[in-house]
Amino acid sequence: MWMIPFHNCNFNPQELWSKPVTPIDLQKSEGSEVYIIGEFLKNVKATEDLTYENHINILRDRFIIVDKESIDLFWYKYSVREYPNRLYGKRLRAQRLYHSDWVCLYSGISLISIEESMLKIPINPKE
Repeated sequence: MWMIPFHNCNFNPQELWSKPVTPIDLQKSEGSEVYIIGEFLKNVKATEDLTYENHINILRDRFIIVDKESIDLFWYKYSVREYPNRLYGKRLRAQRLYHSDWVCLYSGISLISIEESMLKIPINPKE
């Protein structure tokens, strides 16, 4: 299931983030996580068009979301700040999915609802 081809791409995060980026842009970018998830979904024959509903269904049915707070882990990936996505005086549109959100989805309780048009709105608006 995890046998995926070597990812030989020219992904350039600086180029991607130099302009406003939508969730659709991120899905098409084939950065590391996107590539691995995309290949996994191809292997299990679960590839569908990216719609919000399909995305939520795939997260619910094919993955388990574990956040660092649930296991009390400091995850040093993008920043030395423990909570790099906190607003800290700036409004961000990108939101995290926590383990508690996934449990609700898995249980059939949908606490998350957005319009499909939101997938075309930049998550990093240039001010």
